[in-house]
Amino acid sequence: MIKIELNLYGIEDPKDLHRYLAAALDFPDYYGMNLDALYDCLTDICDDTCLGIRGMDKVGDESYAIMLRQVFEDAEEANPHLCVFFADQTPDITDTVQATDPTDKAADLAVQATDLAFEVTDSTNDVNNMDHEL
Repeated sequence: MIKIELNLYGIEDPKDLHRYLAAALDFPDYYGMNLDALYDCLTDICDDTCLGIRGMDKVGDESYAIMLRQVFEDAEEANPHLCVFFADQTPDITDTVQATDPTDKAADLAVQATDLAFEVTDSTNDVNNMDHEL
């Protein structure tokens, strides 16, 4: 499975967002730099791919951020090769474990979600390191 972290912190302009996504996800040159084109490219992904997305709520105005999130969710539903993980929603594992019994299912799910967030970050770092070695 391909794991990609999309760190959208600091991207406020939708045009900058689409340039970033085109590069990070290796979209074709004809990518239309809009939400419809994003959906089309996400649903065309053929290799099993997991996207960990951080900082999405700051892109554009609030309504654009909502539409952006919906595009990722709709593409995930339509494409069996795509999973989308909104890393901003990962619970703080320290608070969760201290606040609940460790055998509680909620604590187990929080650990799993945090592990996935770390895996996505580690894989992204590995890819970035490979780019520098080339």
